[in-house]
Amino acid sequence: MGLKSAKRLICLGLWLAGCAAGPRPDLRIATGDSGDGLEPHRRLMASFQARHPKLRLQLEAVSGGDYYTRLLTEMASGEAPDIIQLGDEALASFVRRQALLPLEPLQANRYLTGVLAPGMGYLVPKDFTPLVCYCNARLFRAAGLELPRADWSWDEFAELAVRLKADLPGPRSGFLEYLAAMEGGDWTQFEGESTERAITRLQDLVLRGGCNLPEDLGSFDSGLSNFEEGRAAMKISGRWPLSGLRQQFGEDLVILPPPHARRRVNLLYWSGLGIARGSHHVQLAREYVALCASPEGSRAWAGWGLPALRSEAAIMAKDPLESVFLGELEHLVKRAYQQDASWGELGGPALIRLHEAALLYPHRPARVLLQEQAARLALERAARR
Repeated sequence: MGLKSAKRLICLGLWLAGCAAGPRPDLRIATGDSGDGLEPHRRLMASFQARHPKLRLQLEAVSGGDYYTRLLTEMASGEAPDIIQLGDEALASFVRRQALLPLEPLQANRYLTGVLAPGMGYLVPKDFTPLVCYCNARLFRAAGLELPRADWSWDEFAELAVRLKADLPGPRSGFLEYLAAMEGGDWTQFEGESTERAITRLQDLVLRGGCNLPEDLGSFDSGLSNFEEGRAAMKISGRWPLSGLRQQFGEDLVILPPPHARRRVNLLYWSGLGIARGSHHVQLAREYVALCASPEGSRAWAGWGLPALRSEAAIMAKDPLESVFLGELEHLVKRAYQQDASWGELGGPALIRLHEAALLYPHRPARVLLQEQAARLALERAARR
């Protein structure tokens, strides 16, 4: 065990010991958010506290890779938080472990298209976003080029990227899911022409110099800031950087749908809140989850992602930049984790390895890279049976 891993385990042990000391809170809310991302949680907790002045609420925030490990450790010990936040990459594995309580169905017609399905009946939406392409209009003007049309192809994007450069999401983003989906396929089997074409498109862009290699393979956004620093004219990402980019670029910031190939598609990057099966206060937890799914909750999360309720989104739709995100909800396809219960533990890591290999070895045939990871994944799946 490395020093860093040992320190993490020590910190986790101290955290658990601290939770065991003193009276237990009436409601524990666990999140992987940090920094400004904790503000919506605090707002909703204050609102819930106002309804129940005598209750003791506790926000338990652990950012980074230890978060899910901590949750599973607590659940195994019978000390699970009442409310837990999960991202799309982890939900299927928690459902497979029967770690969550099913929720009462929500009125689907009150919510935006596609935003309830990722929760699989166990989580309500917290924050979510589809992919878009940010463009710096100033760099397009300086190069004497017109901005692309909204209905543009990947080939058009690639040609512009070679001239003006683009920042792409990193290996941990599931971006290869998008590239395969726009070719008409998915990654549930790690085979087929569509997945091979997806890898080839990424490799070609790297070889032609249209995008830089990630500075951080372990981050969602590759650790790249070429767009923010004016060295790239395009950036494919979600809604997370919108506020800062709007402030930085003003009217020169243009948002377009992501480019397409055989199909126009999009992915939803999603996080939600649910009730741990080991909750000691299930009724209170259900009331808190209902608050998070209410108009008040939708407004609180809207500063971080998109609002889930149509009534709240209608206000946002008047903004020309925000409206692009909302329009892309009409083109969503299922993520791999919604189709494969082992995705978070097996398929997801395999796709990360494949993405990294495509970036680091762009000259290697896509078919060979795909076969290598498919063979390894088959062995891992066989060992799981």
